[in-house]
Amino acid sequence: MKDSCVCKPMGGLVCGQVKEFSTADGGATNVLKNYPCGPEGGGGSERVWIFETDVEQSVKLALSSDEFSGVWAVGYDGTNCNTVSCIAGGQKGAAFMAQPGFKYAIVVEHPLSGAVFAKLSTYCGLEIEIDCDDGVDDDFDGLVDCADPSCSNKDGCPPAFESSCDDGIDNDEDGQVDCADEECAQDPWCIETCTVNFDAQCGTKDGRVTAEFAKDVSNYSCGPEAGGYEVIYRFSSNLTNQVKVKLKSGVESMGMYALLEEGQGCMPSACFAYGKTELVFPNEPGSITYVVVDSAKNSGGYYDIEFQCN
Repeated sequence: MKDSCVCKPMGGLVCGQVKEFSTADGGATNVLKNYPCGPEGGGGSERVWIFETDVEQSVKLALSSDEFSGVWAVGYDGTNCNTVSCIAGGQKGAAFMAQPGFKYAIVVEHPLSGAVFAKLSTYCGLEIEIDCDDGVDDDFDGLVDCADPSCSNKDGCPPAFESSCDDGIDNDEDGQVDCADEECAQDPWCIETCTVNFDAQCGTKDGRVTAEFAKDVSNYSCGPEAGGYEVIYRFSSNLTNQVKVKLKSGVESMGMYALLEEGQGCMPSACFAYGKTELVFPNEPGSITYVVVDSAKNSGGYYDIEFQCN
């Protein structure tokens, strides 16, 4: 096993060039193996091109097929491909900082059998990540593939930010969902508040016509979309118990939403439970739960409500 071998370059490679070839084409050799960077390689035939540059610049090599052993950039002294001086390598791509006055052998190793078509593309001075699933830092900013903001929503990468603050999904996969993500701190949905109309406790019974009240809340983070006339109760109890709220109404779309007090008042984004005719939630001494009676957009009507505690 040698660290440098006489190789037979198939020509030069320049920035912006694309080499198209098939493993069935002639001109391949089988003299290189033992690459200390990137995949190990060896055991297959290879094709070699020589790359030179007049200025220091980043170079990205992209191989279109994942059936190959890989692509590597190694030193070249005019005769030998010096695999021991391997600069960069990868199965689908590699990137390195080319220096003027140096020659680099760009090596692509074939699969062991079968005829496979491929393209080798050469990019220089990239400012964004163009391939987001090859494990290569294309633009040399220290961020690879999905970690680079330029890969947002590309090649299976998540958005670089919480793209929706009310969908119940961690869009940017940072562990913070919707309003819990600091990027949603000023989103209208996350800061929407509601006005409490009445206080309630265990045993409270009430009957109202919702159309006599406001319709300030456009939506909730749980349950169906609403937007009708709403009536809001602030429930509290000094006992640990389970609370059951029952609702009777002739309005088909009417239901109840439970909002948790989290130190910011009544907020639809803090909705944690919905019930059409019955709503059940736990209560601890000192806790506050807002129960909202609401219905479909621009609708409302008469209802009866009762708060029961076990």
